[in-house]
Amino acid sequence: NVTEFDDDQAAIFRMAYNAVHNGLIPVMSNGASIGIAHPPGVIFLYMLPALFSADPLGGVLLVAFLTLLGVILTYFFTRRYYGRFAGTVAALLYGTAAAPVHYARFIWQPNVMPPFTILFFFVLFWGVIERRKSWFFPALALLGILYQMHETTLLLVVPLAIAVAFSYTTLRKRDVV
Repeated sequence: NVTEFDDDQAAIFRMAYNAVHNGLIPVMSNGASIGIAHPPGVIFLYMLPALFSADPLGGVLLVAFLTLLGVILTYFFTRRYYGRFAGTVAALLYGTAAAPVHYARFIWQPNVMPPFTILFFFVLFWGVIERRKSWFFPALALLGILYQMHETTLLLVVPLAIAVAFSYTTLRKRDVV
């Protein structure tokens, strides 16, 4: 009784359901308020619960699961680079803050991005802080996945460029190609 279900949520889950049960391959998601079509990546995610039921509650549960996964990844990311106490505080703040809890309750493109965004920063830190090689290709792959969910994630090119500037010696030709 606390989930939001409007036109956008109905359109997104209906596209996923139609893709699964009618054999359609989505090439776009629903339209944005400014008149452009969103990329189809989120439809592919929502196809998982649509495979089992036409009830959009499965999509809501997927969003809740991905948000929970985001909280867990926040703990591990913050603990790894800043310590156990900081990891615990970050995960508790993220898991109990009003806005993330609100957005974890309904189907929408940006609501499924948290675990992928945290993984993206994990990979950037592997290259910049830990000086590991082979970080660039996973970063680009995660950026591509995030862009397929919502085009606003193209702004993550800025931290990627900063990471490249700080760790250009760890880049290999095959990763760039």
